[in-house]
Amino acid sequence: MSSSSSRTPCSWSRDEARPLTLADGPPLDLRLDLSETAGITGAALAASLATVLLKDQLAPHTCRICGTDGLDISLRRVLVWKDTAAASHVSDALEVGVPVLAAGALALSAWQGGGARTAGEDLLMATEAVSVALLATQVAKYAFGRVRPDAWANPSATRTPDSLTSMWSGHTSAAFAAAAAAGTVARLRGYRSWPWILGVALAGATVCGWMRIAADRHWATDVVAGAAIGSIAGLGLPVWLHGRTGAGGGQPGGVRLQAFPSASPASSRPRRPSGPRPAAWRPPARRLPADHRPPRRGPSPRPTRHGARRGGRGR
Repeated sequence: MSSSSSRTPCSWSRDEARPLTLADGPPLDLRLDLSETAGITGAALAASLATVLLKDQLAPHTCRICGTDGLDISLRRVLVWKDTAAASHVSDALEVGVPVLAAGALALSAWQGGGARTAGEDLLMATEAVSVALLATQVAKYAFGRVRPDAWANPSATRTPDSLTSMWSGHTSAAFAAAAAAGTVARLRGYRSWPWILGVALAGATVCGWMRIAADRHWATDVVAGAAIGSIAGLGLPVWLHGRTGAGGGQPGGVRLQAFPSASPASSRPRRPSGPRPAAWRPPARRLPADHRPPRRGPSPRPTRHGARRGGRGR
């Protein structure tokens, strides 16, 4: 009996067993200047922290966008919870949990593919996108000066500088930026876990934005704007600043973006080597024995028709 027929359906060989990994082979090289990336990240985080500490001086004292449209009011009536404090606690937890989950999955994939150094580089690139999104959010909050929905619903209450910083949602922009940046860096590196990182983290970021509406802290348009800005920062900055090296795009280290990639681009066609052409290959001649003689072929019989003589016409 052969070995293949003796195997049971549940038997597995050592070669067939494959470990559960999040990266296939070494990660792809990306354009990364550690000093430049760390400088941008540190400067953006420091500026964001300064705007938070100087909120009383930077925030507007009167609303610049004091009203809203019918869509925001209708969604507020449907989505706001009775227990707004519980929704606020959930959104605060997701603001921290989504970036931590995305960063942990990205670091694990990078560590399995390239070690601790690669994990640190990937986290730095993702943090850079999140820090830029946070700084843009803080600047927009003070520039728009939009009243929050809870303050709009109770105009007689005393308004604080925080009640005029509704546009756009900082929780949502941070969560979406972290989710998009982690998934994009994982995709650029070639980790096979990038769809899971991006999908799960974006789902958590969506719930975070919903909870900000349920807590009556943001209008629906604030959440949509925060999600858009965070996604743009998380998806665009890693591709723009840290594309794959040697991928084309007009400059070394750029990323080639083609709407309709050709089936056989000119750069991928093999070039004919210079120099004389090699001689055409021919099969070796068949050696026959010395006493071999080809069989003699006699004349082929002449075709005849029924009733006709050989060599003449029929009667």
